[in-house]
Amino acid sequence: LCEKTPDAFVVNGMVQFDDLHFMALYRDYDVGFDNPYSRAFSNDTRYEQTLLGDPFRLNNPLLSWLSTTTPQPKAERGLFLTTRYRVSRKFTITGLDFDQWERKTDGQDIRRYTFRAEYAPIFPLRFRIRQRFSSRAEAVSLDKRRFQSWDTRLEMRLRLSGYDELRFLYSATNTQFAPRPRLSYGVEGGDMGNPFAQAASPGHALQGQLIHNVNSNLQITMTSLLYDGFLWNFEDNEFALLDNRGLRNWLLVRSRLGDHLLLRLKFTHDRHLTKTNVQGRDYDNNPVDPDTGEVFGIGDNVRSSETAFRLQLDYTF
Repeated sequence: LCEKTPDAFVVNGMVQFDDLHFMALYRDYDVGFDNPYSRAFSNDTRYEQTLLGDPFRLNNPLLSWLSTTTPQPKAERGLFLTTRYRVSRKFTITGLDFDQWERKTDGQDIRRYTFRAEYAPIFPLRFRIRQRFSSRAEAVSLDKRRFQSWDTRLEMRLRLSGYDELRFLYSATNTQFAPRPRLSYGVEGGDMGNPFAQAASPGHALQGQLIHNVNSNLQITMTSLLYDGFLWNFEDNEFALLDNRGLRNWLLVRSRLGDHLLLRLKFTHDRHLTKTNVQGRDYDNNPVDPDTGEVFGIGDNVRSSETAFRLQLDYTF
């Protein structure tokens, strides 16, 4: 399928067999392409990563909704490829994605490669792996927003009786940010032998989850998560971003009150563990080991806990 307008060009196609399917999509949206009814494929929305995404910068914070709710695509040029292949009855490559594009407003290059697979030695037991590499502005060495990220997720799912399910997840992430010379070197310049603000940012997490169906209309989900560093996670229909060291527990009750009404009640308790912070703004006073160059943090040790609940009612016409 090929579609062309004065400021946009899209080509996509798909082929599917019994065990294999493949899809490709190429898009090229000009900066002048501004169709409020457009629902075209893109990685970023039109106003994402702009000043409209920061309500504190705006005289009218409601304008930030343009960044979060608009369906219009950002001006970008790129190629997206994805495939799924069932190798055997027990092993399936559930996803192999290639996504590389250029943001046309400033020429920033962005890429995302993802591999997903599932192995099921017996029907109730399944092992899943998800490996992703992503980067931004690799070709622009002076861009402070440059990064490279590696993300690995290993998951085990055990299906129990009554459609109950037990899940275990291990997540490991590693992100390499652009160096911050103002935090790594002294005002006089030169190599001070301090790797602060240049190292990668690793993260690890372990999660256990039990999904229990009390009956056909009531479901209870209990989850416990131990994390250290950055973690993204889906908690039912909520997307959570964590970047600390702590223990997170949440309980979700889903109840179908009728044919058209669904209730969700979620309780979350997040306890941050003790962590020593390096004060970047007080760099000169951070003691450094003369032998190893290791920076000893003198920031406060913070231990806190947060509790939250969310009640959601969904009515379907």
